[in-house]
Amino acid sequence: MVFSNVLIPTDFSFNSAKAYEFALNFAKKNSARLHVLHVIEPIIRYNEINDPQDKMNLDRDRIFGAEEELERFINKFYNAGIDIFRIVIAGKPFEEIINYSKKEHVDLIITATHGKTNLHHLVAGNVTKKLLKFSVIPIVCIKTNPAVHLETTIGENLAENWVG
Repeated sequence: MVFSNVLIPTDFSFNSAKAYEFALNFAKKNSARLHVLHVIEPIIRYNEINDPQDKMNLDRDRIFGAEEELERFINKFYNAGIDIFRIVIAGKPFEEIINYSKKEHVDLIITATHGKTNLHHLVAGNVTKKLLKFSVIPIVCIKTNPAVHLETTIGENLAENWVG
């Protein structure tokens, strides 16, 4: 299989950085374009803001802040020779990741098993689980919490949709 477009969603966490390192190496070895996507989650009390100008300013500030953070995240690593697309989208993370991957003809999604929350009692993070369930695009999950061993992980294969 040829991989020309690889997507790495990031929440800027330590776990996400480990998956990004893997994605960089994978993209370089396969001469693939790397799409680095950050999804800004909706604000819970957004509807309580009455002034449309305040909403617009908040949205602009959040997007600008996320774009700056994405640039800092990417620049922490040696990226020479890799074509990198930087994307910031607002919405529900797993839905936006799936939508973007379809729209941009992504061949492979590389993600960490856990994000910022790193909830050890879960086999995989909530976003990762939903990606595995709903994505038709192959996914590689990078185990980012190797010190945690749960008996429940034995029966679950995080690469279950590798072949479709």
